[in-house]
Amino acid sequence: MYSRCQTLCSVVSAQMRRLQHEIGSRGLSRRVRLLSVSFDPQHDVPVQLSEHAQRLGVDSDVWRMASIANSDQLPQLLRAFGVQVLPTPEGEFEHNAAFHLIDGRGRLVEVMDIDEPHHALAAAWRWSESAEQAARVQAQLKAGGV
Repeated sequence: MYSRCQTLCSVVSAQMRRLQHEIGSRGLSRRVRLLSVSFDPQHDVPVQLSEHAQRLGVDSDVWRMASIANSDQLPQLLRAFGVQVLPTPEGEFEHNAAFHLIDGRGRLVEVMDIDEPHHALAAAWRWSESAEQAARVQAQLKAGGV
């Protein structure tokens, strides 16, 4: 995403607001979080992202916005997540969008269509449930000396 986007990012932001509401209303904010990462670090500095988040009604307990600190690492990040970004002559960007499910260790688990926010929320819930169960089993094993 990038804060100056007037096209696809508006759709993505609307979907993220829906997810933010669902996460909050279902009491999932301790298990499921949203993160929007800007691919326009020259313009999306912390102050700009904060203003953008405020305009969107972002609840920072659920949804955070960030930009990459070292722009030299941006191409690697985009490749890792399958994000295509093409600068336009007008100084904007053409880009794709999707929901990316990231586990607690920062690994990409699943990529889902941006038009299916409920699928993304269900997948995040399933993943958090299985991760929590695995942690419980691991703790039980350690307690038992295994």
